Amino acid sequence: MRKNEKKFKLDKGDGFFRRTGEVKNRRRGRLRSYRFIDFDAYVINQPDQYGTPSFTMVLVHRYQNVQLPYNMIGSTNPNISEHYLGWEFLQRFMDVTQPLPDVPELEPYRQQDPTTVGYDQAQKKPRPERFWRDMGKAIWQKKYRDRYRRKMNQVNWQTIPDRMLGHVAGRETVQFDVERAPEQE
Repeated sequence: MRKNEKKFKLDKGDGFFRRTGEVKNRRRGRLRSYRFIDFDAYVINQPDQYGTPSFTMVLVHRYQNVQLPYNMIGSTNPNISEHYLGWEFLQRFMDVTQPLPDVPELEPYRQQDPTTVGYDQAQKKPRPERFWRDMGKAIWQKKYRDRYRRKMNQVNWQTIPDRMLGHVAGRETVQFDVERAPEQE
């Protein structure tokens, strides 16, 4: 790890940028920029060598030949709900009209985001600035872990509204009927 330290600390400029709504990715040595709203997420089943289902998420650009693996939770995971939750997390992170997701990794940045500051101040019970940082692993496991998993598995992910409606041309009228396939034109 020590000899690769520079490699891991070097910011190459790629990532998801909330303020600009951009996704930047280095391809073939060149930094390229795309609009976040031009990506769709797909969860792909990648069975292991024993046939056990394992899922991974890929973001696919709607208009260009660009595919980005997106795995907050590791490369593959047998729980598909984790990937749906990851996509919801990413959409909320990129939506500047919503507060930042309340997770430990983003806690140091909550005070730097105007939407999040407004949201936190509007709550009846103020959110402690160091809520996650001051919580130990034992408290997380005792108070929150099971509740988190239960809530995640209870969500009917197919009923979540499409956040891209009204943002992507032609998407505002698309309705999918799960019971019947779209008619051929």
